[in-house]
Formats: sequence, C-alpha cells, structure tokens
Amino acid sequence: MSPPKFMILEDEPSCLKSIEATLKAKFPNSTIHTEDNPYSIYLATFRRPDILIVDYQFQYPITKCKDIIEKLFRFKGLVIIYSGLDSDFIKRDFLDNYNIIPKNFRILSKEEPKVLLSEICEYISKRDNGISNPAHK
Repeated sequence: MSPPKFMILEDEPSCLKSIEATLKAKFPNSTIHTEDNPYSIYLATFRRPDILIVDYQFQYPITKCKDIIEKLFRFKGLVIIYSGLDSDFIKRDFLDNYNIIPKNFRILSKEEPKVLLSEICEYISKRDNGISNPAHK
C-alpha cells in the first residue's frame, strides 16, 4: 500500500526532531510534515495526512482553542494527542470542554514512545487490510 503521510504539530524542537526521527526510522518511505504552531492544522486540508500527531499544550491547551479542536474533530484519519502531561488529565479536559473524545483520537504520553509506534502500526495495518475507518476502535 501507499506509505503513510504524517503531520506533526509540536512546538518543542527537540521533541519534534525525536518524533520525526522515530517515524523516519520505522517508516522510511513516509511523508512527514512538521509544524511548530497549532494553527498549522489548517494545512492538513492541502497536505492530506493519514495521521496527525498533535502536542496538547503549546502556550495553552488545544482544548481551549475551539477553532483548532473543530478542525481536529473533522479529521477522518488517526489523531494522536501526544503530551508530557498525564493522559487521564487530558481526557478529562476534552470531556469537560467538549463532552467527547472522538473514536479516531488517541491520547498518549510522550513518556511511552513505543505506544505511539504501536498505535500507528495498528492503524496502518488496518488501513492496508481494507478496513474502513481504521482509526475507529
């Protein structure tokens, strides 16, 4: 199947480079776009990534930015909210602010990079095996 296309929204340069290097090592033929601004989510319309990896907290939690969240909620691929903050805290924040965590969202800790790769590999495997909406669990 076609190599995956990633878009990473992360404002910490060292973290951005680490995620990008991890993805390039595991998926050498993939396309990876990196941005350091959460409003770059609007570029997803043109770049059409399969997987968005989004830092939860830039200068503020993304759940406080309704326009960014609305764009994320419309994305049909896999959305990984990747943060150094506690995953349960982020889930509660999503539920408090929006009453939903969409089925295609995964909220993961930066402390567990193997889980990031596991979620991506599972998504790609389902996609390549013809499962519709492979991000929905």
